[in-house]
Amino acid sequence: MEVWMEEIETSLADATDHFLLPGDNEVCALCQMARTIMRRAERRLVALHKNDPVDPSILQFVNRLSDLFFKLCHQESHQKGLSEKRWRRFRPNQSGSES
Repeated sequence: MEVWMEEIETSLADATDHFLLPGDNEVCALCQMARTIMRRAERRLVALHKNDPVDPSILQFVNRLSDLFFKLCHQESHQKGLSEKRWRRFRPNQSGSES
């Protein structure tokens, strides 16, 4: 999985260190849904681990699997020539005047 993620990252022209809004196309939306499910599973495994220890390699695998789905979505967008929507933090008017 690590090798696959490295290949994807190498094939992409830009960095993948930003948060992308999901749903550019069906494949990306499905990858993002899978990623969300993996993150939920990871949280549940961590909670389980507090009461009944789980092999750390399982926790690491689930974490990296969610990263793989992010990279697959990014690769799909890149291959289809889609412009990815990057999340931007809302910043209220800093001048103090209301516009």
